[in-house]
Amino acid sequence: MYKINPKILQTPTSEGKILLLEPQQGLYFELNEVSVIIYQCINEGMSKLNTIEKITQVFDVNRDEAESDMLTLIQQLSDNNIIIT
Repeated sequence: MYKINPKILQTPTSEGKILLLEPQQGLYFELNEVSVIIYQCINEGMSKLNTIEKITQVFDVNRDEAESDMLTLIQQLSDNNIIIT
């Protein structure tokens, strides 16, 4: 299970996105609407299966596409120290 790195700074935008700052590396990230849901599910401790279900409920995507998007984002966030295990 992943959790958000407590050192990450975050700011919501008026467009429903989230801006993240990883201060050690000085990296900024902007999460789109799908990424925001995945990020919030990680923050809430939801399982991967429940996260995929939530994505398919909110967006018009099938389970395979939702899972692929989620795994890609998890890898990117993990690689950049935004989420930790």
